Amino acid sequence: MRIRARVWLEDESGYLFGDGTAALLQAVRRTGSIRAAASSLGMSYRQAWGKIRALEDRLGFRILSTRTGGWRGGGSRLTAAGERLLDGFLELRRRLDRQIEQDFGRSELRADSNG
Repeated sequence: MRIRARVWLEDESGYLFGDGTAALLQAVRRTGSIRAAASSLGMSYRQAWGKIRALEDRLGFRILSTRTGGWRGGGSRLTAAGERLLDGFLELRRRLDRQIEQDFGRSELRADSNG
C-alpha cells in the first residue's frame, strides 16, 4: 500500500499549475519544441500552446521563449522565470513525496489480522 498526495498551485481564480503542466514544461525542456512536447504527452499542439498562454497570462510573465520556424527552424525553451517555476515545483513535489514516504514508514497503519 502507498499513500499518494497531489499538490498544485492556485491563485484567486483557482487551479494554476500542477503535475500536468509541469510534465508539459519538462517535455518542452527536453525536446526544445512545443509541438514535440505535446506529441510526446499525447496532446494537441493547440491544447499545449493554450495551456502555456493561459498560464503566462495569469502569472503575468513569460515562461517560454519561442523562435519561429523558417530555414533555421523554430524552437522553444523555458525562460529563467519558467525554469525557476518548474524547478521549484518539482523540488516541492520531491520533498512532499519524500516526507510522505518517511511518515508512512513510521506509521502504525498495518494490516491487522483481526480485521
